Amino acid sequence: MEASTVDYWALLTVPLLMGLASLPHCFAMCGTILGALTSALPAATRSQPSRLLLFLLMYGGGRVVTYAILGVIAALPGFGLVQLGGASVRFAMQALAALVLLATGLYLGGWWGVYWSRLERMTNPLWHWLQPMTRRLIPTRSPLQAVAFGLIWGCLPCGMVYAALVWSATAPASPMVAAASMALFGLGTLPFTLGGGLVSGRLLAFYRSPWLRRSAAIVLIVIGVGSLAWSSWRLLAPPMAHQPHQPHHVDPAHLTNTHR
Repeated sequence: MEASTVDYWALLTVPLLMGLASLPHCFAMCGTILGALTSALPAATRSQPSRLLLFLLMYGGGRVVTYAILGVIAALPGFGLVQLGGASVRFAMQALAALVLLATGLYLGGWWGVYWSRLERMTNPLWHWLQPMTRRLIPTRSPLQAVAFGLIWGCLPCGMVYAALVWSATAPASPMVAAASMALFGLGTLPFTLGGGLVSGRLLAFYRSPWLRRSAAIVLIVIGVGSLAWSSWRLLAPPMAHQPHQPHHVDPAHLTNTHR
């Protein structure tokens, strides 16, 4: 079963947009963590912008690696179902992912957050088990320790991460495509890691502004509605609509007999 160019475009572009759209949410939910990490760095590190940038990149890079690993884990069951059920199963999963993206936009905009809040609470026990490990990494004294902290940080309960995982789980080709999809989501959130440690307070206030948060939410809602319409059409359309066009073969002998 071949995936279309649109499938790959959506799988690799939408998570990046989700990461960028989640920046206001990141500053609201994880800004204190980043602030504590930056403040706890040795004074010599904080006073050298290049050294500080290296540590911030390592924090963010660790999170990206964790997201990619989670993408593989999330995609394995869906990949197996698609192999067994074919195109209809994949289109149904993509429609579900579009609904999740729509719900994420509503959550990000503050218009509906019950579902994601409950899901985040369900995964709190994992974070409570991992959190004590982070205390051993603060203050962070080496880039390797920063990567280790980022790997654990990527497991922090987050509705935006769960939405990206559901979207990536519909990867049509292989779980590795899902890993790339989640990595792009992580790259989209890197401006948060870099911005929180380097930029001025005025820019941070801009990132936290309610209108920016709602604008990002509207972008996700529009993408979710469009993706839902596309996936629903492909799910409900006749089977021939999913097949590539095959030119009609005309037998030359038949044409010769017709014109005699």
